Amino acid sequence: MTRGDEQRARDSSAMTALPPRRAQATAAPGALPAVSARGLAWLLATITLAGFALRLIGLGTAGLWHDEASSWDIARRPLNDLFLAAAAVEHPPGSFVVLHGWMTLAGDSEFALRLPSAFAGVLLIVVGAAIARALLGRTGRLFPLLVALLIAWSPWLVWHSRQGRMYALALLWVALATWAGILATQRGGARRWLALGITAALAIATHVLTVLPLAGLALGLIALAGRRIVRAGAALFTLGTAGLVVAPWLVVARGLSAENASYFRGPLDRAAVLMESLLAIAAGIGREADGAFVVAGLALALLVLGAGWLLVWRRAAGLFVLALILVPTAGLMLVLGAAPKFAPRYLLPAALGPLLALAGGLAALLTVPRAGPFLTFGALAVLVVLGTGSTADADLAGQTFREAVTILEAEAGPEDAVIVVGGHGEAGYRYYARSERTVYPLPPGPLLDLDRPLLHVAPQLDAIAARHPRVWLLRWQDDLADPSRTVLRLLEDYAEPVRPAEERSGVWLHAYDLSPEIRFDEQPEIRFVRRTSFERGIIFEGYDTDKLAARPGETVALTLYWRVLERQTEDLWAFVHFLNAGNQVYGQMDKRPVSDVFPMTKWPVGAPIVDPYWVEVPPGTPPGRYAVEIGLYRPDGRRIGTLDGADHAIIGRLEVLPGAAAEEAFRFERQRAVFGPVELAGFELERTAFRAGEPLPIRLFWRAVQPLDRPLTVALRLVAPDGSVRATNEAPPAAGTYPTDRWPPGALVRDTQTVILPPVRGELWIELGLRDGSAPLGPAWLRLDRSIHVAG
Repeated sequence: MTRGDEQRARDSSAMTALPPRRAQATAAPGALPAVSARGLAWLLATITLAGFALRLIGLGTAGLWHDEASSWDIARRPLNDLFLAAAAVEHPPGSFVVLHGWMTLAGDSEFALRLPSAFAGVLLIVVGAAIARALLGRTGRLFPLLVALLIAWSPWLVWHSRQGRMYALALLWVALATWAGILATQRGGARRWLALGITAALAIATHVLTVLPLAGLALGLIALAGRRIVRAGAALFTLGTAGLVVAPWLVVARGLSAENASYFRGPLDRAAVLMESLLAIAAGIGREADGAFVVAGLALALLVLGAGWLLVWRRAAGLFVLALILVPTAGLMLVLGAAPKFAPRYLLPAALGPLLALAGGLAALLTVPRAGPFLTFGALAVLVVLGTGSTADADLAGQTFREAVTILEAEAGPEDAVIVVGGHGEAGYRYYARSERTVYPLPPGPLLDLDRPLLHVAPQLDAIAARHPRVWLLRWQDDLADPSRTVLRLLEDYAEPVRPAEERSGVWLHAYDLSPEIRFDEQPEIRFVRRTSFERGIIFEGYDTDKLAARPGETVALTLYWRVLERQTEDLWAFVHFLNAGNQVYGQMDKRPVSDVFPMTKWPVGAPIVDPYWVEVPPGTPPGRYAVEIGLYRPDGRRIGTLDGADHAIIGRLEVLPGAAAEEAFRFERQRAVFGPVELAGFELERTAFRAGEPLPIRLFWRAVQPLDRPLTVALRLVAPDGSVRATNEAPPAAGTYPTDRWPPGALVRDTQTVILPPVRGELWIELGLRDGSAPLGPAWLRLDRSIHVAG
């Protein structure tokens, strides 16, 4: 051996003899900054305390919303009744049993009902950090802290940790099962495998959808086990056994789900589901929030980056996290395909995988030389600033019976009755009433049934009137339970209101004096009978309206009455138009008759159907008489004809009175130009893409700056980019129904002009002018600031 070889051998021996602390100091490229064990403990304790404060402060301030009241209503029952009540709402009994025991010790105040979820949310912070530590070991360094920080701060997790529901507890059981599964796969041991089986069974007993993350956990544990086939088999056996323990409930839940009609089975928008999931996990916001696309893009980037970082840092850990993300996502899509009802909270039991990947993305940014801390802080700042705390799952949480019931309890007599519409809100009423007053839930039952809305309630109301001198009506989600407002209409028509109706926290409160002689008749009294027969056995009976004359800017309420003579097989839409004498539309409303959740395909044959509309008379509408036009059309736009051969029906007239709305009420694109005594304020285009041969309607907003003594006309033309004129039109404003010599100075006038699109393709510009005979006033042609595109 040469002297050089001996020296290299001594150097190699010295390197292998380095103590562990110095060996760790020479970290691999891309490693996270090192933190001492004591520092990690202190930081984790600080994050946990902060998370506890977020979950605890003001915990009992808000009133219980429907789902929380439902949990209370089930948990307060004796255990044998509790299991039946849980089955009726399609949830496993686990969380209700826990709440039942807790209420025995702590009571049932809002604070007490929510405290178990708060504790579960705080424990999740610690368990999440432990999972991160178990995945990457000591080499992970700051990774557990990033996981803990995300869990502690997440508006989505904080919100669910402040609700008296099962979601926070279900996620905690999944996290404990994940931790136990990782330790059992890495180290073995009967106690660890037993812990995995127990926590997995408890998770499924708390929420059925925990099956999805547990399936991902099974696949992830196989990836962690690697060549240790026995441990991979043990993981599958343990999780399979846990599933068998609760398999009877899963069978029951599947059968109940097939009968569940508490939601409208419309098409599933998978892209919207994925975006809402990203937004909820990353910042707790919904699609309508400011910065939603920024948050979704950042979340997706962090998820991909985090998964890649984990795969590079420790391949098995990366595969484990991918399994926790992909398997529940695929499973949820399959479930939603069969039952297309989605809310972000359904994803909560599977939130652990995405949270680990998000923390991995932040960790990957932290490893960037020099700029790492700035990038990580910037990403967190974006999420914190845009994550306002008003979570996507909180849309119903502001609706509580507390205020309405407080008023009712203070004013109601001992013999008064209460009607709750929809009846599935009965638990919310009972939580705050705590009285023996007779309650009539309409329709009865803990779940909403959209297939059987309230239509035949006269016998129930007759019975109530025979027994009670007064009835209080609480309306909550009656647009779903009673879309035709049958209960409200009958009480308004036959009973005597004794107090003004008022809305408190999403619940409407009414009171009516009753008489034993009252006999409610479900056949509506139609003020304006205009019977028209449409194709497919659809009959229009007539209408009511709250006004026969209105001023610009006001809204006209109309109620249309329908009846079908045969079962409808196609979902149709209806329209109401206000037409001037030139058949131009000034005011319209299009929608499914009655509501989206009670389409024509659900209408019972022969029953009277009450269909409400609220049509605005647009600001700037010229005064005069307008025809009220109605009709039906298919989703593709083709109208349904009447038996007389028309494609619409004129059912009445509306008198539009002179009046000027405030300019803020006008919605149009501002473009000011002066044409002699008349000023153009702006214009409005409903769309910019058309096909050749279609009419192009454009709304112009004019203002007379001085009195006019003669009628003027509006000239329109369409100009190609090369300057050639492709179409022209000249017509008086508002089809001649409101000539300029009647315009009051200073008032904005809405004018609809139309030009037929030529047989060309490509971009066209709109130019207009004002004419006094053949002489132009002001600029001969003004080009508007918006072009259109014509397809051949």
